Amino acid sequence: WTRTAVAALLRGRGIRLRKSLGQNYLVDPNFLEALARDTGAGPGDVVVEIGSGLGNLTERLAARAGQVWAFELDEPIHALSKELLAGVPNVTLVQGDGAGFASRIGGAGRIRIASNLPYGDWQRIVLAILAAPQEIVSCTLMIQEDVFERLRAKPGTRAYGPLAAIVQATCELKKV
Repeated sequence: WTRTAVAALLRGRGIRLRKSLGQNYLVDPNFLEALARDTGAGPGDVVVEIGSGLGNLTERLAARAGQVWAFELDEPIHALSKELLAGVPNVTLVQGDGAGFASRIGGAGRIRIASNLPYGDWQRIVLAILAAPQEIVSCTLMIQEDVFERLRAKPGTRAYGPLAAIVQATCELKKV
């Protein structure tokens, strides 16, 4: 995919991206492959993708993982991704809020999470991931630089807050 091709596809289907959902589609194949690789997913893993969009990353995750659960909130985008990913047998597409993944996938085993988190809703999604009863092996999250800096802020600094404390107490943060 290219930005031009994605824009033409959406325009041709009468689909407009909604700023309120933070929709921003990744198209660079090298970047998408790097994200999929950095999940560390293998044939025994289940990957949850929050905000699957058109399936650009979903396809690459499916090539690595045993099962991919791809959540997309936007109904027209979900319908289009069902069409685009119809031939990928180990992908389960769910039209709904990815923050609710834990109640939808049950006891799926080792779970890895991948997402290009929307800027306006990243905190709620991170909290949902942290609260999930399933074993989360890893999270590969694309976030803004300032969000990463807040999450890794040290105690006593202005940026340090409750979410930084929770994330640092339960996770190992690294910038990829």
